[in-house]
Parts: sequence; structure tokens; C-alpha cells
Amino acid sequence: MATCSVTMETGPVVSGPTTPPAYRWTDEDTRKLILWRSRNSQLFTGRRNASTDAYSVFLAERGIKGVEAKALKKRWENLVAKYKISGINTDVCGMDCMKSWSGTTHANAIC
Repeated sequence: MATCSVTMETGPVVSGPTTPPAYRWTDEDTRKLILWRSRNSQLFTGRRNASTDAYSVFLAERGIKGVEAKALKKRWENLVAKYKISGINTDVCGMDCMKSWSGTTHANAIC
């Protein structure tokens, strides 16, 4: 009975185009997103792709590269879910109740 053995040769490692490092989202970015989202609520009409287009506007205004609008939409949905569940009053778009989020005061902007 014959046995086969497979060996792999490794050649020189060729590096392709380098990908830029992923954008590191900061608390300041989150604060600005919350404020921007509350000020630009007219962009979020509920129509198909309206929110994705609106988040693209935010990314362009801030000059953020390496983040897709769909990912930003998901980030927003996670923020809303987190602070609605935790009992923060989100009925009024004020700026006095986000004490549990990194010591800032912007949770009520999540409306």
C-alpha cells in the first residue's frame, strides 16, 4: 500500500497593499454622534435607506474613515437599546441624564 505525503513549500512573503488601521471610536465621537443625531432628526424619515444615508453624512462631516454607515447605524441602535433598558429617561431631548455613560450628560439626546 502506497502512502502519500504532502509538503508545503513556503516562498517569500509578498505583502499586498496595506490596509489602514481600523478607526478607534472614542467617547467624544459617541457624544458628538448623540448630539448630531438629535439635531438632525429630520434626516431620519423612516424611508428606505434614509438612516444609512444620514449616517454617511455624519461620517463625511466628521471626516471619519474606515467606518461604514451601516456600522454606525448599528452603534446607534445599540446605544438606544442600552439606555432605554437601563432606565434613563429618554422622553426629552435634554442633556442632563447621561451620568452613567463615561461621566457625560447626553443620554437624553437619544430619542
